Amino acid sequence: MDYNSDSSDKFRAIFNLSPVAAIITDIKSGCYSDVNEQYCKLTGYSSDELIGKSPREIGLWSSSTPREEYIKLIQSKKNLKEVPLQIKTKQNE
Repeated sequence: MDYNSDSSDKFRAIFNLSPVAAIITDIKSGCYSDVNEQYCKLTGYSSDELIGKSPREIGLWSSSTPREEYIKLIQSKKNLKEVPLQIKTKQNE
């Protein structure tokens, strides 16, 4: 049995079927590597429109907190649950 493949398949299923908007980004560039359906519904963009681009490039990032501050929080393994993050939708809402 290939446990790595099995784990990858399970992660992919959980990620894609999650009722919560989720993204995977490249830490250096900030570009989207993957987005789930809920994130697409939230933003109004398709995965094809998002993957390979950064939120700033698309115009989603409306938070006054610099991206670098969020990276520091992630790297320090702090819980981001209570950290406010505002994004704009495709309809600029």
